[in-house]
Amino acid sequence: MASRVFVVQLPHKLDRATGKLKPVASLRAAKRFGETVILLTPNAKPFDQSVYDELAEKMRDFTADDYLLLLGNMILCGVAAAFAADAAGTVTFLNWNGRDAEYAPVTVDIFSDALETEDVPQ
Repeated sequence: MASRVFVVQLPHKLDRATGKLKPVASLRAAKRFGETVILLTPNAKPFDQSVYDELAEKMRDFTADDYLLLLGNMILCGVAAAFAADAAGTVTFLNWNGRDAEYAPVTVDIFSDALETEDVPQ
């Protein structure tokens, strides 16, 4: 299966000239990592349990070969990262590099022993 880029939300803003909502970010640079999958609508809010059910369903098949792009509501981004870690253990995030105008992958092995804290003598 080819890699996918899971985008939590694609925020929109109102274009006053047309009265329509327009995306505030382009996903063009992310598409080189794989097919983009937008998980939630721009108006999804963290106060609605059905949003979490929708995230869980859409991220059930997230794999270590996929990418996670954290755009949108920060609470929903955190929950999406938790679902990705639960599904794959290893999560590769796309981090925007403004100087180079491109995304750089950052891979984190969430359940690695390296993340365990050392025992501190009492």
